[in-house]
Amino acid sequence: MKRVIKSIYQLFIFTICYFYDFLKSLYYSNMVFKRVFNKRTLSSNIMINLHRVEKGLTFQSIKPLFGRWFFKKLYKDLDRFERLYGEGYPQNTTKSALAEYKNYHLSKNFSSDLFPLCLINESNKTELSGTKYTNELKTEEKNYFFNLAKSRSSIRNFTSKAPLDDIKSAIEVSIKTPSVCNRQPWKAYYYQSKEQIKELLQYQNGNVGFRESIPSLIIVTGNLKEMEFTYERHQLYIDGGLFSMTIIYALHSLGIGSCCLNWCSKPYNDWKAHKKAGIPLDEEIIMYIAVGLYDQKTKVTCSPKKPITDILHVK
Repeated sequence: MKRVIKSIYQLFIFTICYFYDFLKSLYYSNMVFKRVFNKRTLSSNIMINLHRVEKGLTFQSIKPLFGRWFFKKLYKDLDRFERLYGEGYPQNTTKSALAEYKNYHLSKNFSSDLFPLCLINESNKTELSGTKYTNELKTEEKNYFFNLAKSRSSIRNFTSKAPLDDIKSAIEVSIKTPSVCNRQPWKAYYYQSKEQIKELLQYQNGNVGFRESIPSLIIVTGNLKEMEFTYERHQLYIDGGLFSMTIIYALHSLGIGSCCLNWCSKPYNDWKAHKKAGIPLDEEIIMYIAVGLYDQKTKVTCSPKKPITDILHVK
């Protein structure tokens, strides 16, 4: 009987958690109710179509006049963004890609009359968008990453806060992380106040044994407003997870320790953490990352990993 009651209780909690997530996604995301005048959403819509232009220009065989079907919406969004929020990102990056699109077709002897809305000259191009060629990695660079990844461990005994400039450098390079349609829906909040960190950590499970030693904290979030399609219901966590991992490796490369703190929280804890951290509810918390300097002789877990035969399945 006790087992039945416990199962019913767990089902009740399970339902509440999913209903809480459902309501947040329904209210804040752009998946169902289209908020065409919201700055974040509008910028995201532009980035979706900008990415389509950029991606098409990198193909080995470029289809003539590809993507014309979405240009009307792209121009409409660009015009609306400019009227509401002025010039800047992402218009400049989009115009750069459109300039390359137009110039490619002109080089193939297409008439300029086909581009009535692409009245963009080569001088409008910036280094922020368009296409470029990759640089081949040198052997020593490949080995550097392998050694970096293999040498990293989670740190739970910190000595002090890391220099703020190093934190900024780690976040700046992490912005290079790939994301859906290059939307970059993430944010990173950095906390240095001991009292605030202690308060925020009480809403996360798994830090009790070393809470007092955490000198600084990063909270990675993903903005629901940048999720446009209903089938993107998991994408925020994929992009946020990739971004978090890049931050962790970037910190490690600078000699800064970190420990991932999962965010599997109850709805009440999630709501309280947003409130105490000053994070808007339209931003989903992806994870906490404890951050700081550490003694090189500090103890870390062995954390044995599964064999590659258990992970890699070649078909």
